[in-house]
Amino acid sequence: MEVKKTSSLEETWSVAEDFLKLLKAGEVVGLVGDLGAGKTAFVQGIVKAMGADVQAKSPTFTFVREYSVDFEGIKKVVHADFYRLEDAKGVEALAMHDLMGDDVVMFVEWVNKVEEHGVKPDWIVEISGRDEGEREIGIRRVEIVESV
Repeated sequence: MEVKKTSSLEETWSVAEDFLKLLKAGEVVGLVGDLGAGKTAFVQGIVKAMGADVQAKSPTFTFVREYSVDFEGIKKVVHADFYRLEDAKGVEALAMHDLMGDDVVMFVEWVNKVEEHGVKPDWIVEISGRDEGEREIGIRRVEIVESV
């Protein structure tokens, strides 16, 4: 996994824009990092690069935010944050599978809390750092292991 260092919001957005060249409609991206590491800033860069007319905001208190876009077969960006999710009933109540689709990309913060409920990431974006200081962003594709 290649790690990129950034020292500003704009540089974080630039890394997100570069990642967008690899992202395909229908994929799920797990965002990993401490509170304040820059997960929402990364999604802001994606949404901005896709030409959305609004700036992405943290879904910490709403759990899910959706953004309409029209970018290379992608019609919607779903940004979910499960930091405050306490149990599996919350995943069911949010009906995550209803938000997924062939023309959607989904970004999930705290993805480890929902993987056992069928929300499996195609990509993992690991972000370390705090606020507007230096960040390290690592991006890797998740390899699917088929059981025999």
